[in-house]
Amino acid sequence: MENLDVLDEQGNKTGDIKSRDEIHEKGLWHRTVHIWVVNDNKDVLMQLRSPEKKSNPNKWTTSASGHLSAGDESKEGAVRELGEEIGIYAKPEELEYLFTLKEQSTNNNMINNEIVDVYIIRRNLQVNELKLQVEEVSEVKWIPYKEFKEK
Repeated sequence: MENLDVLDEQGNKTGDIKSRDEIHEKGLWHRTVHIWVVNDNKDVLMQLRSPEKKSNPNKWTTSASGHLSAGDESKEGAVRELGEEIGIYAKPEELEYLFTLKEQSTNNNMINNEIVDVYIIRRNLQVNELKLQVEEVSEVKWIPYKEFKEK
């Protein structure tokens, strides 16, 4: 059972820690990270979420993403998610912070009230070099930036 820090609407920790299930059941604010991997050609690495995921199964999304476990710092969680989901091992200083946004949605009876920290990392690699976490990721592919921007 994964525990997450409960946040207020401004993204500050409240001191409460709840299970991930309770966070989504009650619609409590919590922090997530999204990481974009970009190569020297400015191609963007996209992942196809596993069909087994509770939220947004079989949908294309950022290179890696995930919830911050209770006590995690943002970059620490981003580094962990990159390694777990797609097998990219990075140092925190390799990640460039872009921005933070608030995201609210409902999906499969899950209420998502998220404070999302967004990062970019630059890597030149082939998709066959990546080790995908099959419970999370079905496929990855590079998308040329122009095509990515149009979509």
